Amino acid sequence: MKKVTLIIMRHAKSDWHTGEHDFDRPLSQRGVRDAARMGEWLSSSGYLPDQIIASPATRAKQTVELLCKASGLDIKQIVWEKSFYCLGMQNLLDTAIKYFAVNNTVMLIGHNPVMDELLHYLSDDDVPSTQGGKYMTTANIAVFEINKDSEKFLHAGSGKLLKLVRPKEINT
Repeated sequence: MKKVTLIIMRHAKSDWHTGEHDFDRPLSQRGVRDAARMGEWLSSSGYLPDQIIASPATRAKQTVELLCKASGLDIKQIVWEKSFYCLGMQNLLDTAIKYFAVNNTVMLIGHNPVMDELLHYLSDDDVPSTQGGKYMTTANIAVFEINKDSEKFLHAGSGKLLKLVRPKEINT
């Protein structure tokens, strides 16, 4: 049975004080720092994706660019998927399945509440939350190992959660 790795990430912290429309909202200073920190973690942990598919919303796009710069990933390998901004979890799953046809490690970068839903849907076990009861906090990364045993291999409980990493938890 072939195993593949799915990495999901919520965009880093955005700046709510810019007055921009939601799609155009940029990262805050903390978001810039955390996105780079998570890129460094990806590189040092050995979980570099073969393919990244991300929302083109400004805060997600900036997250991806900073993540790539810090991890050494080529920004040219990013697929900007407009539907990641507004469509639901099934869209993310269908997109991931498509890219697993030619990749072993796929990373999806998007928004809550869909990233929370995806985390719980795929996990074969209880998902640890923060002290405040949150799951996919900003810039959070979850790494799943999944058995690719059929064409529709991403289903409820199909993922073994290997890592759930938040920027605050990384030692600098």
